[in-house]
Amino acid sequence: MLLSKSDYENLLENAYIRKSQPNVEFIQDQWKQAKAGLGKEHNWQ
Repeated sequence: MLLSKSDYENLLENAYIRKSQPNVEFIQDQWKQAKAGLGKEHNWQ
């Protein structure tokens, strides 16, 4: 199986983030807020 460097780095980052339960809980909470329409849109120009 071949992966691009970008895909490989993404997998490593996801594995690192998911090792920490507080990180997982924070992301889940933020996702719930976004789905409820409580997110903020940023203009990164």
